[in-house]
Formats: sequence, C-alpha cells, structure tokens
Amino acid sequence: MLVLREAFCRHRICTQEGIQLLNGATVPIIKLTDRKTDVKVDMSFNMNNGLRSAQLVLRYMEDYPYMKYLVYVLKQYLLQLNLNEVWTGGISSYSLILMLVCFFQTYYKKDQQSLWSPFLSSTILSGLSTSST
Repeated sequence: MLVLREAFCRHRICTQEGIQLLNGATVPIIKLTDRKTDVKVDMSFNMNNGLRSAQLVLRYMEDYPYMKYLVYVLKQYLLQLNLNEVWTGGISSYSLILMLVCFFQTYYKKDQQSLWSPFLSSTILSGLSTSST
C-alpha cells in the first residue's frame, strides 16, 4: 500500500495530504481525493467479490432507474449527518444501495407508471428506518 501511495503522489493523482492508508481496518483501504476532480475514492484490497458486486449494482440500476437519484440525495444527507464513512460508523454506498433495493422490492411495482408521488419521501424514510432495526 505504501508503494501505491507513492505512485499516486508521484503521478500527481493526489497529494500527500489527499491520501490516507487504513491498514488496521478489517479490509485494508486506501482513501484518496483526486487532484483534478476532487472526487473521493476508496480502494479496498484482498477482496475477490468487487467485480460481481459492481455488476449487481449495475443490474439494480437498470431494474430501478430512479435509484441513482435517490442514492445521490441520500449520500448527501448522510454526509450532512457525518454518517458517510463506514470506518467512523456510517453507511457504505453499497449498503445504501442494498437498502434501497429492499425498499424498491417492497414498495415499487414494475407495472406502476411512476414511483414519484407526494408520499415518496415519507415512504423512503419509513423503509430505511425499517431496514435499520
């Protein structure tokens, strides 16, 4: 991981201040902020299911086209609550997506014209509070 950190800095992908190594985590992680875009990236190691998980998320995004918008809104909400980092007790993007899929499978019927309704936000919050208990 040290070699990767040096390579990222040498190739000006991030600065020394913009990269963090989490060796003590259950799954080793490199957290960095891209210098050009300011996008935050987490890279995990010693995990062999990343590609399958990514394919699953893409399939869910096709099945539930509204989900990506909800992920954006909820990620911002979690950021404001300081619950956007797993290693500080927050929720990962993957966990959030799985909770939303559970919500859609429970409340969304594919034959409905639209999921958007005046009660959407309360239904989502209800679904998420149910998922967290």
